Amino acid sequence: MLRYRVSTADGRRVEHNTPIGLVRKFPRDEDAWREVDRLGILIRINDAPTSNRIRFDALAEHYLKADFGADAVRPKSENSTTIMEHLVRDYLIDRWGQDIAEDIKPLAIQRWLKSLNTESKLA
Repeated sequence: MLRYRVSTADGRRVEHNTPIGLVRKFPRDEDAWREVDRLGILIRINDAPTSNRIRFDALAEHYLKADFGADAVRPKSENSTTIMEHLVRDYLIDRWGQDIAEDIKPLAIQRWLKSLNTESKLA
């Protein structure tokens, strides 16, 4: 359990607990903190409270930063990073960016992928 304090809008400091996972999955503190980084929890600590419904564009940008940014656990080549940024921003975010991520249905994704082939002539 990660415990941290945040400031509320009225200036009070309150403690929050965020479950990270079972101790057997993260036996060392380093492992747990690596998971905290991977989940982007520290980045959001003092964010303004929002609904827990994340738009796809925010999720996709977090993915690019976490997996292809300078602090990625496994750094990628510059070529891989450029290609992935192009695919995510120019195709995925362009299509799904304003949608709530959890509301996107698998069938809608399948139909969209098919349309990329039939309408856009992409392989």
